[in-house]
Amino acid sequence: MKVGPVIDLANYRDYVPAFARLVGSAPSCAEVHLLRRDMVEPDKGRDAILRSADFLRGQRVGMLAYHCLDDVINDVILFELFERHPRFAHMLPQADRRVREEQLRFKFECLAHASGVFGAKVMAVVHEGVYFSTAHLEALGPEGCADLRAAFLAEIGGIHRRWFTPWEDRVLVYLENSAPFRGESFDVQHFIDQWAGDMAPRISGEERLVWDVSHAGMVRTYMDSPGPLVHGLECVRRETGGRNETIELEAVAHQIGWIHLNDCTGWQGIHEGKVVGQPDSVVDWPGMARLLQRIDVPMILEIRDAEKNFDYFEQSITALRGYWDAA
Repeated sequence: MKVGPVIDLANYRDYVPAFARLVGSAPSCAEVHLLRRDMVEPDKGRDAILRSADFLRGQRVGMLAYHCLDDVINDVILFELFERHPRFAHMLPQADRRVREEQLRFKFECLAHASGVFGAKVMAVVHEGVYFSTAHLEALGPEGCADLRAAFLAEIGGIHRRWFTPWEDRVLVYLENSAPFRGESFDVQHFIDQWAGDMAPRISGEERLVWDVSHAGMVRTYMDSPGPLVHGLECVRRETGGRNETIELEAVAHQIGWIHLNDCTGWQGIHEGKVVGQPDSVVDWPGMARLLQRIDVPMILEIRDAEKNFDYFEQSITALRGYWDAA
């Protein structure tokens, strides 16, 4: 069982040794979540990333990923997209395009240097599933949302190749599936990449998918019993009539390289990222354990608030071992 923790630049020195004691060996993998505060002073942020890579190499962590800042990637994609589709220009980000592009380049330069320090390519966990205000999507209406989805899918391959593929010699780019909403409110929602089928055509070379169990469970639950409209998923529903999560996961299993392991109890933001083994879980854990054993890729315990309570990792490991042994 290849399993490791989510950590950040403030807690990794404590959490990684503690996790090693919990599982009885060096973590097979680890993922550092980069936060906005980490890059307020870019040079200090770069140095902190490199120190973390050096420490984690010394802790014999097997594979290392860094979760990139979603808002920077989102804005760079949207500036390029709407440059080609001015119909949607009113939805442009309220940010400076040049600054955002420099931030993204700098982030990947940092990760390229981290690969050298770590002694192997580190992974960049990337969300290309853009998000919009619910009000903007409601104003577009069903036809406008369908046009926006078509524009994105037509352009994202080229955007991906321009911004991420050039780093492939030094950084592995892994694309993560999106949740219905961004955060716990209904005000902002993801629009693309909630289904692996949106992402799979972009994967090439050593690139892989990151499968977030919570996000997939939220999407499946929404599709089974919709609440407030998630406009990207309504586009998918109209195109396909909905899909079964397990069937989709089977179809892209060969492209999955990283798992975000967590529990989920519904389709809203408040339901994701929970300790594994919730009594009201919407995840078929016995079936998921069998599938994960067959896929056999690193699994990151991405548990909400675990940075404040290490016990959440211990509880999740205990539950996971039970499902694993029974599979």
